[in-house]
Amino acid sequence: MRNDLRQNVTLFYALVFLFELFRSMFYGIGVLFMLNDLGLAMYQVGVVKAFNPLTMAIFEIPTGYIGDKFGRRFNFILSCLCCSIGFFIYAASSNVYHAILGEIVYSLGLAFQTGSLDAMLISQVKEQNPDSNMKITIPEVLSSAQAYRNIGLMIGGTLGIMLSFKSMYLPWLAGGLGFPFVALLALLMDKHTTYDNERLKIRDIFSNFKSYFDKKEILWLTILGVGITAINVPFFNYWQVFMEQDMGIKIRSFSFVVLYITYNIFMALGSKSLKFFNRMLGENTTLAFSAVVTAVTTLTMVLFTTPALAISSFLIGEFTRGLYFPSHTHVFSKYIPDALRSLYMSKLSFFMRGFTVISYLISIAIARWNPEANANIYIMSVIGLGFISISVFFLDKKRYI
Repeated sequence: MRNDLRQNVTLFYALVFLFELFRSMFYGIGVLFMLNDLGLAMYQVGVVKAFNPLTMAIFEIPTGYIGDKFGRRFNFILSCLCCSIGFFIYAASSNVYHAILGEIVYSLGLAFQTGSLDAMLISQVKEQNPDSNMKITIPEVLSSAQAYRNIGLMIGGTLGIMLSFKSMYLPWLAGGLGFPFVALLALLMDKHTTYDNERLKIRDIFSNFKSYFDKKEILWLTILGVGITAINVPFFNYWQVFMEQDMGIKIRSFSFVVLYITYNIFMALGSKSLKFFNRMLGENTTLAFSAVVTAVTTLTMVLFTTPALAISSFLIGEFTRGLYFPSHTHVFSKYIPDALRSLYMSKLSFFMRGFTVISYLISIAIARWNPEANANIYIMSVIGLGFISISVFFLDKKRYI
């Protein structure tokens, strides 16, 4: 018997919240754990982290096929189990090779997760609310889900930082123990298979790549995603190092905990403001606005490193970054066939991850040349802003404002 849609939506929010809570246990300490506890150089940290997009690029599309063929709930459960194993490997690591193995297994879990829950909920909302006056709308679900993700990230990251006061290995153990609980909770979710999954063949995994770009909006939205990914790669990897090296905010301090909580609040507020910005600016303009401001504020943060300006830019960028993610998912979802939603979302992620691998190679080269975190963030932000500018220029506004 199928669950009521609102019951599924509530469970969906719980799952995304808990998944982010346990996944973010290492967010505040991950890079410093590798630098200080494993004794890696900055460029070696880049090598380890490069296995994240590389693994995801390889497995994004096959896992998307599995989700559309066997059910998106199945994908999500596999995701939780892989992430758990990856965290336990990190907790037991003592050198760069252990860290690489942990990153590969964890990244495989993220590949299984890509689009699984989002795709399932979007399909159910469209299926059970076919009229245009839905009581539960897709933008509402996506923006609320992003807000719950940010709240989970805030709580999980804060707990991870506090656990690191005792031992840098404890956040990995806590996250590893939490993921199996999330997998059990996911069993309550409707399995929900797609309309044509019985006819979906394994050859469809890599077929029709050209048809992916049949609609030009998909091309420009993919390029926009590539631009944001280029910015996020060094930012998420090195922002805590930047705060410690350039801002003088020690990671194992109350000040960093307050900053971490504040930036997650700003991201959650950005996500929840999607409906307001869509109504005020239109969907396309909101998407362009959020992407451009995110890029500009990231550049401002590293160019003008006075604490007040850098932290203000950092927080404004987190607000628009929180606004960007549900906005991009919503606009992108309007141009893809529902029965192949996971596969299309995985193809989008595949292209972004492929460029992310290139970004990491550039980032590693920069780290060998200049180990300062702000050099990585600056150069990749310039590249990302270039892709964003191209995308914003060519997007057809009339089609979806």
